[in-house]
Amino acid sequence: MSKTYIADKDTLDAVNGKIGTKDDAPSPNPISLFAGIKQLLKGLSDHMATWTGDRAAKVDCLDTTVGSRAPANTALSTAQWTNARAGYLDKLNNSSYGLEAIKNAVDKKDIGSAIGIISKELNKETTFSGTGKGILFIYGQTNGVVNIDGKDIGTPAYLANSNNVHINYSIEFSKSFLLNIENKDSYTMTCLAVAVFY
Repeated sequence: MSKTYIADKDTLDAVNGKIGTKDDAPSPNPISLFAGIKQLLKGLSDHMATWTGDRAAKVDCLDTTVGSRAPANTALSTAQWTNARAGYLDKLNNSSYGLEAIKNAVDKKDIGSAIGIISKELNKETTFSGTGKGILFIYGQTNGVVNIDGKDIGTPAYLANSNNVHINYSIEFSKSFLLNIENKDSYTMTCLAVAVFY
């Protein structure tokens, strides 16, 4: 029995090429119907692989009021997060006077220089003085007269040392200090004086 074509064979072959076959590869720009359908199925399959039950459950968590996420009295709002408060963070990040600038300054100097330390070994008769605000420390053996902020405080008993006993002494000053050492004994007495300015 012969075939009866409802259209000429060339037309049917062209239509058949547009439909394609099950062996056509999926393509985002398909040239056949099968290639397009297989691309859609591939996309759906890839999506379902990432759409896990745990991920879907997170969407269910969105089904509640926004107010329940954080109580109003603990939520950060413009009442707490003001422009002035935000500006403090900018100051910390400032390259001229922020934390990085302080770190660089400390890296370039030893701590003594950074906080202003001067020291002197006192031997026989000598003078040690400075101006500013800080604390004067004296370690060792000495006879001396201390002047603090322009006022002579004399030779305290803890400075006068005739028994070769080591002493430790400290006193604050607001403007200046002056230490005059007098060696009144036949042997040399030595001490170390350190002034820390702040």
